Amino acid sequence: MSMFTVLALMWAGLRARDLVNRRLTNSKNSSYVPWMTNLLTRFIYEAFLEVSICMVITSAAVDLTTFKSGFFWFTSIIGILALLCFIAFVASRMWVAGPQVNDCYADKSLVPSFWGLRQIHS
Repeated sequence: MSMFTVLALMWAGLRARDLVNRRLTNSKNSSYVPWMTNLLTRFIYEAFLEVSICMVITSAAVDLTTFKSGFFWFTSIIGILALLCFIAFVASRMWVAGPQVNDCYADKSLVPSFWGLRQIHS
């Protein structure tokens, strides 16, 4: 069993314990779920970094003399492109329905506020 599976099962167990505890006692006492969610998020970040590093190393070591090494090189290039597309997709989600409010800034205040604060309608 992989380490991620063990951590995910621990998170699911803690989540189930918290749900049962809240239903039985009707209290909102502290739980380990936020801590475990933070741990799993950091684990996914680290796994993403490891996969990215391995793909970059594989693509840097070009040896196209055999089919197997050429296949691994081609797969790593496709993987790097897929990771870049995924990063671009996640970054694009940051600007969709974000915290902006329409028509809250003063007209023509973007350029003068480049190094300072932007004026708001008053």
